[in-house]
Amino acid sequence: MSRGVTNKLPGHFNPALGVDAGEPGLPCGFDPEFSDIVDYILRITWRIWEGRQVALCRKYYTANCPVYTTAGITIGAEEVTRATRTMLAGFPDRTLQAENIIWSREGDRFHTSHRILTRMTNLGPSDMGPATGKGACLQVIAHCVVQDNRIIEEWLVRDNYLLAVQLGFDPLKVALERSRQPVQQRLADWLESEFLRVQSDTVRKPVTADDERAASEWISAAIHNAWNADCAVDIRPAYDEEAILHVSRGRKICGISAITNFYDSFRSALSGLKVSIDHCCVNAPPDKGDCLALRWTLAGRHTGRGLFGEPGGAELVILGESQYRLENGRIVEEWMVYDELAVWTQIFRAAGKAARQ
Repeated sequence: MSRGVTNKLPGHFNPALGVDAGEPGLPCGFDPEFSDIVDYILRITWRIWEGRQVALCRKYYTANCPVYTTAGITIGAEEVTRATRTMLAGFPDRTLQAENIIWSREGDRFHTSHRILTRMTNLGPSDMGPATGKGACLQVIAHCVVQDNRIIEEWLVRDNYLLAVQLGFDPLKVALERSRQPVQQRLADWLESEFLRVQSDTVRKPVTADDERAASEWISAAIHNAWNADCAVDIRPAYDEEAILHVSRGRKICGISAITNFYDSFRSALSGLKVSIDHCCVNAPPDKGDCLALRWTLAGRHTGRGLFGEPGGAELVILGESQYRLENGRIVEEWMVYDELAVWTQIFRAAGKAARQ
């Protein structure tokens, strides 16, 4: 079958042009049924989840593919397969609606930022507790690195705080219970190494909005400086005055002043706060307009009151991804997805460790 416009999933975004060649299509290592990288992501996601062909994880993930979350890390197709089956056992009607797929290309590798609105009903036991019979609807972003028809690395962020609320659980009680369970060693090692990595970046970057500099570059610099160099003033030129920010717990923050206050709440709660901008995707489907996606990692010490309760000095790592919709080079809407439930778990785990010493 040729790589054309046939055999598309409903709602397929077409075309998705390659950065390098400027032409649609995929390198030779991909199956010919996929017309482009967006088609690939849409198809395999539907087959594995809505199509319940979970065994296809073994085809589309490599044997050593890491999937990073701040709640736990899976390694390889077999673990991904088991994790998928476990999720479907608790939420057998789960669907994943693609809201946007923003991507970049590096030679024969692709990065994809897949923003998903997932709906599901809790009909079986989950890692939060027994089945509640309640429905949930929340944001997820999966950032995948894809090469030769397989995912070779993934970072996954989901609004698990909102999930707990919608299922009828107390999120802080869920986080406290999780903190009392033995921590996965590979997760503990990764969080420690990520904290040290992110804390090393402090240099302020120049922020200039002009026609000679891509919006992705100066917006990334503005966000970098807002955290790393404590330059809150740099964030204001990046956002439209009436911008909308969607964040954890399903909250919507409207206007640049409220958005600036949101950034300030993080700085007040976490001392030595730093961010690493780990990847930028800039190619979006034509019907989505001018878009940008940033995968980022925050690290700081919980020494201030407010956002995360009473401070206990915990070293916190927050993995997140943001998708931005731009107009005239400014952010008019942002979807910032991170696992706040996992942040609270880190806080309670550190407090428990301190109490035992």
